[in-house]
Amino acid sequence: SAEWECWLDTQIERTKEVYSSDPERITSDYNREVKQRENYTGRSLLELIQNADDAGLNSSSSVDVLIQLTDVGLFVANSGEPFSRDGIKSLMLSDNSPKQFREECIGYKGLGFRSVLNWSSSVVIHSGKISIGFSETYAAEFLDELRCEYEEVEDLLNRRYSGSEVTHPIATLSTPRLLSSENIDDAQLQEVYEHGKNLKRDGYDTVICIPLFNSDARTQVKEEINSLFEELMLFLRNIEDFRIQSPEREEHWKINRSGNTVTILHGGGASSTWEIFEDSGQIPQEYRESHQTKDQYEIKVAVPSDFTQIRATSNLFVFFPTKVAFPFPMLAHGTFHVNDSRNHLTKTDANRFVAKQLASTMVEAAEENRSEADPWRAL
Repeated sequence: SAEWECWLDTQIERTKEVYSSDPERITSDYNREVKQRENYTGRSLLELIQNADDAGLNSSSSVDVLIQLTDVGLFVANSGEPFSRDGIKSLMLSDNSPKQFREECIGYKGLGFRSVLNWSSSVVIHSGKISIGFSETYAAEFLDELRCEYEEVEDLLNRRYSGSEVTHPIATLSTPRLLSSENIDDAQLQEVYEHGKNLKRDGYDTVICIPLFNSDARTQVKEEINSLFEELMLFLRNIEDFRIQSPEREEHWKINRSGNTVTILHGGGASSTWEIFEDSGQIPQEYRESHQTKDQYEIKVAVPSDFTQIRATSNLFVFFPTKVAFPFPMLAHGTFHVNDSRNHLTKTDANRFVAKQLASTMVEAAEENRSEADPWRAL
């Protein structure tokens, strides 16, 4: 923890140097954080589940996930690789994630985490040997110190925000603090901190703790929890045990991946089985965009053993469901490029190429499902 404290102090000092020498960066980072929060509205929980799945990349054991809603807040816990220094830094600086060049990662820009600020003005992360807090209060105190110490900062903010309702235009995630039971002044944040600690003692490696004392935020969280469904696990790579504990819903899903078969077991004993058809490879150079960080594509088509299990219509997955209609009796995932909201595909040559590969994989799935006993199954 002493090493973490030294490292974090160094990062904060660097932030101070950057902001004091170029005050425009303060408002730029603030505006970017606000925009990113808005873009991911309605997908915050999916982003946290994505982070949990990526935590299993270098883990020798399976990833277990718990989503728990209590009177004081939302807690998302997972086993697997804890946050690294680069991981924490990616929260402080957007578009700086260590995952952005790794093909095996689902997330790659460190942007989705920011959306939890739509629910709360503070968040606590227990991960590995550290506990770190982000808060509007911490950021405001940091900004007030800058304004007192640097006249250029004070002048810029007075010009920009004079008469505005924005009193502290600074990114909340830019100034984290190392937390302990002794240095938290806020009683509500203390309660969330301690509950997260208890969950970590239960065997989870990382616990994201989000205080919820706003009724609208609690309603939004409940809606996102209630929108989760078991098929979300089909195209993930590492999560094998998934629990939901909330006043309105209790779920427990176990995911067994064996070859090209995925079986999802329910806590009540029922199960569903899916046959997975896959394709992957490299996107040809002529289809790539100059800004692409990944040149590999992946496609998975999931065909249920029992067609009565699947919804009449569904949406296309890019690991998680988008808002792109996919009205077929199967579920499909492709590593398409999506817009900032991650709900719609962008119109690019790379996406057209991946779409053609998806069509071919769908044909393969239909061919493999031909049966004399059930002639219509392929169709």
